Amino acid sequence: MFKTSDIAAACGVDRATVRSWLSRSPGFQVGTLENGARQFDRVEALALVITGETLSRQLGTPSEVLPIAALIAGGSPGRTVWLYRKDGKLTFSEWQPDVPAVAMPLSALDARL
Repeated sequence: MFKTSDIAAACGVDRATVRSWLSRSPGFQVGTLENGARQFDRVEALALVITGETLSRQLGTPSEVLPIAALIAGGSPGRTVWLYRKDGKLTFSEWQPDVPAVAMPLSALDARL
């Protein structure tokens, strides 16, 4: 299990920043509350690291990025996915699209945890 501080360290931000991502996406629930602290399993933690990387590149808002990041994190580990905008919406592909996109090597992001 991972704590908010683990996610913050992996993303290079403070804990308050991670908490703000979660509060700015009220429709998206992740983690469990144990002894007053939020804890995350490995897939949830990876989704938050993907979120941090995506937000640092200014590709979207937390409410837009978190659901996409959860889909990506729940897939096969070790792959690279490409994030890009299609018709104004954030989306991803396992193949490099013909439009500007950002590569997310999942093994490198997972290694941060």
